[in-house]
Amino acid sequence: MTEEMQTKTCPYCGEEININAIKCKHCGEFLNENQQEQTTEPEIKICPFCGEEIAYKAVKCKHCGEFLNKEISSDRTNNDKIDRLNIDESWKKRFILIDKYYIDGYWYKPTDEYNKMSRKEISGIYNAIVFDWGTFIAAFLFGLFYYLFKGMWLKALVYSIVILILDMILLALIPSLGATTYTLSIIFAMFAPFDYYRLKVLGKQW
Repeated sequence: MTEEMQTKTCPYCGEEININAIKCKHCGEFLNENQQEQTTEPEIKICPFCGEEIAYKAVKCKHCGEFLNKEISSDRTNNDKIDRLNIDESWKKRFILIDKYYIDGYWYKPTDEYNKMSRKEISGIYNAIVFDWGTFIAAFLFGLFYYLFKGMWLKALVYSIVILILDMILLALIPSLGATTYTLSIIFAMFAPFDYYRLKVLGKQW
């Protein structure tokens, strides 16, 4: 005795046909599984940002302009914001690098692209961000005033207090060491691009 034949419904004529059939014996239509799935897929969805109806497969809302993929939306939104900033192009290029490779301007993003990079490539990115010599020298020579001029007064205050306390501790422990004159200058110079990115792009100093 043969087992009962398994069937499915033809999406065109509605008749039952063999589950393995690729062509309907009743209406003669070829059965494309992908096409069948597409016919049952919703045509519209609601934008989570503005609430308007958009195409189901849309990746960007035609009404509010927001990207629907969070990762794409975040990267694109920051890049658009950087483009609109009233700063020179050298800062914009560094901000884009920081936004792409760093988390909040503090540490590298553990992306697949980063994991495949050599140490030389990683150093190259860091050098491109930090060693713009005009900025580096200005931050090194005029550190506290440079930070105040750029609007990073809170960071300038905290860095100065921390280094002052550390200097006092070191002098108490090792009097012959002398004051670490250049420590604060180096910190200002090395951190300036990242601190300025956080202020201008993320709108925060920490």
